[in-house]
Amino acid sequence: TRHRDMGLDYFGTLRERFARLREKKLNQDKFTIGVPELDMQINGGPSRGELYGIVGGSGSGKSLLMTQSAVRNICKNWKVLYYSLEMHPDKIGQRFDAMFTNFDINQLLMESDDTLCEHIGEHVARHEDKRRLVIKQFPAGGADSNTLRAFKAKMSLEGFVPDMVIVDYVGEMRDHPGMKTYESRYRTCRDLRGWATEEDFLCLTGMQPNRGSKQSMEEEKILSSEHLADSFDQIRVFD
Repeated sequence: TRHRDMGLDYFGTLRERFARLREKKLNQDKFTIGVPELDMQINGGPSRGELYGIVGGSGSGKSLLMTQSAVRNICKNWKVLYYSLEMHPDKIGQRFDAMFTNFDINQLLMESDDTLCEHIGEHVARHEDKRRLVIKQFPAGGADSNTLRAFKAKMSLEGFVPDMVIVDYVGEMRDHPGMKTYESRYRTCRDLRGWATEEDFLCLTGMQPNRGSKQSMEEEKILSSEHLADSFDQIRVFD
């Protein structure tokens, strides 16, 4: 168990550490954000125990990018647990349907069930356990990090242990009672980071920018931590 971890014996584990580093360099333990250009900016892609956030305004495609990231990581043999705090699982599922099949999302139901099942099923055909993706919805403001932890623990007892957890999105999580919003958002992000490190999975979420971000995007084409809605401190715990 993790509480028995005695830390890294630097001089006593040189060869083991070199072997781990070489394995990671070969991208055998790397995930993908979903966009190769972004992966290259973070040393070839994210790793276990890390927390990443996608920042964008309402309707800018945060959820679509997180879905794309999930699809590509599933194709890399990872298991994904997708928490939705906005949209019904069936609608999230349709996005996955479209990405797995490469069919227009508006034309999906014009295809036969057999065709859809064949195209989607080929992505998990080589796995004995076909449960590579679980989508779980909680109502907006109805879940905190402990809620997400409890559901993941329940799924683990059922034999589903995800390599990647997506939270869509952190701004819709329940705030800490009696705490100012900016501090609550920081604590929530810190909790997610600590959870990812403790249980050794990759965590990906989305964040909303504040009102001042629009002008910055128009003038400088970039967002900084000061443009995060409710709490710019929350970015400090992200990788």
